This record gives sequence, C-alpha cells and structure tokens, in this order.
Amino acid sequence: MTHAKRVDSNQTTIIKALRSIGCSVTLLYEVGNGCPDIVVGCGGKNFMIEIKTEDGELNEKEKDWFENWKGDAKVCRTIAEALRYIGAI
Repeated sequence: MTHAKRVDSNQTTIIKALRSIGCSVTLLYEVGNGCPDIVVGCGGKNFMIEIKTEDGELNEKEKDWFENWKGDAKVCRTIAEALRYIGAI
C-alpha cells in the first residue's frame, strides 16, 4: 500500500517564486526516505531544499538524511529564505 506524500502548504508559492527568476526546479518529495522536497538549478549550481511551514519540523527520516548528507542542503520556510539560500538576494 502506498501513502500519499504530504506537501507543505507553502511549497507551490516557493517553487513559483524560484521559477519566476529563471531557476529550474525538480520535485523530489516523492523520492521519500528523508530526501529534500526539491532540487533547484540556478547559476550553474544545484541547491537541495526541504520546504517546511513556519512551525513545521523535520521527521525522523528527514533528520537522518540531513545528518548523513555530505553535500549542501537547507530547510527553507519562506520565499525569502529560499532566495537567500540560492544567492538571489
């Protein structure tokens, strides 16, 4: 039995903002196992972003993923956080 992945309510607006400034965005949230929600391509670099609401917390799989990931990744809760992370502001 498969379970639907819960998508945070702010995900659509953050993705729309990133795409509006020319970023490419690939949805990863269906990968599961703690993998971040999206990967963003901007300025020749890739950015892994886990989108959470203002009061959202990482689940255990997400915590494990972030603890073990050897690259760069960030939890973003707002459009401004996502834009700062990719260096757009």
